[in-house]
Amino acid sequence: MAPAPSGVPSPCRSLCRLDEADLCTGCGRSRDDIRRWKTMADDERLACLARAARQRQAWDSLAAPRLGADPA
Repeated sequence: MAPAPSGVPSPCRSLCRLDEADLCTGCGRSRDDIRRWKTMADDERLACLARAARQRQAWDSLAAPRLGADPA
């Protein structure tokens, strides 16, 4: 049986590359979440999007220059 159409769009940015933790550096989803996306219910997709957003935010905070840091 095919999955029902969903109102939750894929976060894929077509920048797919997995890091050492198996997280996509484009959208922040795990390899498992990417693989399962088409069969996820909307509530699962929303939870996946929330995890991915937290992951991207964590990456952004690591990449942001720190106040008071000496530029190299």
